[in-house]
Amino acid sequence: MLDRITKKLGDQSIIDKLSEELSGSDFNTLLLEIFQRRAKHTQPKQVLDLFNNSRFFAPSTVDPIRYKELEIEWLKHASQVGFQPQIYSPATPLGTCSTIAHVHQNNVISAGRNSEIVSDITNVMALQTAARIKAGSNVDYLKMAATHRLMRTQALPSPAHTAHFGLICLTTGGLDTGSYKFELNQLEEHFRYHSSMLSRYAGNNKVETRISLSEKNLRDPLNQLITGLPDFNVKLLEKPLSGDYYYPLRFQTYLLTEDAEINLADGGVVDWTQKLLSNKKQRFFISACGLELVYKLLISSSSDTT
Repeated sequence: MLDRITKKLGDQSIIDKLSEELSGSDFNTLLLEIFQRRAKHTQPKQVLDLFNNSRFFAPSTVDPIRYKELEIEWLKHASQVGFQPQIYSPATPLGTCSTIAHVHQNNVISAGRNSEIVSDITNVMALQTAARIKAGSNVDYLKMAATHRLMRTQALPSPAHTAHFGLICLTTGGLDTGSYKFELNQLEEHFRYHSSMLSRYAGNNKVETRISLSEKNLRDPLNQLITGLPDFNVKLLEKPLSGDYYYPLRFQTYLLTEDAEINLADGGVVDWTQKLLSNKKQRFFISACGLELVYKLLISSSSDTT
């Protein structure tokens, strides 16, 4: 496809020239001019057609008042357990996801002015955490919470999964204190939060958290942790944690119905603040719950039947 475009433009090296030879400000100036010219020649009918036919622009189907109430309830509980609620911009610097989280830039909507539309708010929360640490934050742990509407380009088969959607995320940043204390303490805090909140809406369904490890030395202390939490349904999986996203542990919280197992929340340790601050001692724990999916599966469906 790129070969076809470069041949049409009559310059096989134009991609290299634009991406490598132009400075950031010059490239941004060029994009702004291109966007301005294309918009100038766009007719109102074309805009309406795009709005009607693209999944990126369709409004959400959830009740906005009830959904906002759900967001407030989850944020209030996050605040009660020590996470500071935040409101973030719908845009973030270009490369926020691809540079620290290995997400392909094609799965993100890139924009002008060196920005992109937020596709994962935990990446943005990592930026804020790193900025505060660099500015000399005097707290041991930086704990934040945010609800946000994300935009992603992947097309998924389930009608419940839309191009833009709402979720809630928690993050904790701090220094390694040895013996996996940070990892284990934050694991308990994060999955306890998501499990307890999901249980409020589960009805007769079961909520179960499954934990995967990539470090054998964590297995015994984690079993001790699970034993001390009899009110939560937690399983330690035998299969080692794989991939390069979470390390050394990950949790996934499921809603178990008669017909399905639905993963609604997950989280774990990532190395993003290590990269941002060039400091191997930094630790960062993230977690998220698909709040709009919770609404569609557990709240909207139940209200329709009453």
